[in-house]
Amino acid sequence: MVALLVEANGNHLAPGVREHALSSVSPSAVAIVGATSIDRVQAARMGRNSDIPHAYFNSRESAREWLAGFARADN
Repeated sequence: MVALLVEANGNHLAPGVREHALSSVSPSAVAIVGATSIDRVQAARMGRNSDIPHAYFNSRESAREWLAGFARADN
């Protein structure tokens, strides 16, 4: 299982960043951690049209717990 944890920081993601990240690795799930409304919007955009589960979190700990659920499911 490969999990991807993305830490957003309010910056704009250039077109193609999501596609590049997902083409270099095939994650079982993607957790996006952020603190702003811009981060939340970008996280929603990243999850669009994807078969890979995506979720947005305000803390790394919550994101890691969510990703750990996928690791347990793979075992």
